[in-house]
Amino acid sequence: MNMNREIKFRVWCKKREYYVVQGNSLSDFFDDFLAYRTYLNDKDLIWEQYTGLKDKNGVEVYEGDIVENKWESRKSATPYYPKGVIKFEYAAFVWIPFEERNDDESYDSVNWWKISLKQQGEGSECMEVVGNTFENPDLME
Repeated sequence: MNMNREIKFRVWCKKREYYVVQGNSLSDFFDDFLAYRTYLNDKDLIWEQYTGLKDKNGVEVYEGDIVENKWESRKSATPYYPKGVIKFEYAAFVWIPFEERNDDESYDSVNWWKISLKQQGEGSECMEVVGNTFENPDLME
């Protein structure tokens, strides 16, 4: 992961059910945040940080994004596309699939289900942001 990544956030408002802040620079972000903070309770806000990575289409990947990954079966080389969510755990951004797969057909039958985004690499051609947990909860099923 690039250690000089841009520090960006987006803020979901539970009360209003949309992203109230998505700043391109820290100054823009804080200007927007301060404007909303005057009439929103902090408990209404969920902060999500930019991972520093972009998906195969150049879309920035944030915590809470639902990402589809391309995998291949070890036995048949058949591709499949599991979806998972981006979270920050153990001091790293990780992709955690919605369905655990532990058979011999999986890409890594021992520990494929939790992949550090550092392992994915920047500009990954294997992952695609398909939504986020707030605006697209149906994708988590």
